Amino acid sequence: MRSPPAAPRNALAQRTFAILLAVLAVLLPALVAGVRIERPASEGEQARLHAALEAAQQPDRRATLAAHVLYAAAVGDDAAARLAEHPDQTVARARIVMLPVVLAVSALLYLLLRATRGSLTAMVSCLALAGLPPVAEDGHVLHPEPLACAFGLLGALLLATFAATLHVRRGRRSVHRAVVLVVMIVATGAAFGLSAAALAPASVLLLVPAGVVTLAWATETWTWMRLLRRRRLSRPLLPLLARRSWPWFGMAALGMASTSAVLWVLSAHGVVITPPTPSTAALLPPWPRSFLLVPLMVLGALRLLLETGSRLSARRVHPALVPLLFAAIVLMHHSLYGAGMAAILPACAAALLFGEGMMTAIAMLAAALLLRAQRRGEQG
Repeated sequence: MRSPPAAPRNALAQRTFAILLAVLAVLLPALVAGVRIERPASEGEQARLHAALEAAQQPDRRATLAAHVLYAAAVGDDAAARLAEHPDQTVARARIVMLPVVLAVSALLYLLLRATRGSLTAMVSCLALAGLPPVAEDGHVLHPEPLACAFGLLGALLLATFAATLHVRRGRRSVHRAVVLVVMIVATGAAFGLSAAALAPASVLLLVPAGVVTLAWATETWTWMRLLRRRRLSRPLLPLLARRSWPWFGMAALGMASTSAVLWVLSAHGVVITPPTPSTAALLPPWPRSFLLVPLMVLGALRLLLETGSRLSARRVHPALVPLLFAAIVLMHHSLYGAGMAAILPACAAALLFGEGMMTAIAMLAAALLLRAQRRGEQG
């Protein structure tokens, strides 16, 4: 029996190695957060767990979404008595349920960047997220921010996938295409609605689809006005332009309706919107390390801005617009209103820009070294 050729085996080994690296990068933030799970419980954590246990015992009692979904899920039936006698141990047991949420945040960040910027940028961003204080120092804490962050990243991922689907499937006439787009619109609105229900400041994420839709409308309106100005808007073009434009109008109408429906249903079932959690963990590490992070974040933001701007000038809404708006809106909101608050959502935005900036810096360095080698070869 012949052995398989060397080239396919090498390709399989490389693919396996890349998958292992991606899995390790995604797991790292949850592992880093789990290191501090045995830390003493704070008064805020005890109060949030106590409120969740009361809500579990009294179904009519209003509570936060995190209380209904997370806090009381891992502590057992006799948690109220154990919380009074051994608060640190009870809160530590409840913190276990936060680790899968941090893992979901890391995985969704990876998928968002994998879909829009590539796997290397996604892995670097996950590694950066694990080293930022909101995860390294505050990731184990029992608070609602990771849950809101996970739903927000899910909404951003669905929105980026929606934009990519429009380019891939553009021009196809089928009921199946319309059904797929409508389902994605409803799911995107629901994800952002769940994020806003889990945490009050997360409602700022609704500006992400609003910004994408506004820019999409601007490009479509420019196309219509250009055709009208040149008097080329004929009857055969109208169905084609309508098929190109309706998904973004549907995102505005159905997406808003889906978000409103989620918020209304949760409010009717006793879910109250959660205020932000105070925290001593900063967004960025102390000065020596932050001095290295900030320039790379600025470089990543500039690259995203230039790439998405060039696509918009060509009247195309590129999926990379979604992470750019996500990072810009979240970081701007945190700089204005997030001082002293838990910051895993801005940490994801900072890690996103850092990963993009790091890959840009590596590409620039590689290009400079290649150019230098070529010049030496010409001189030699």
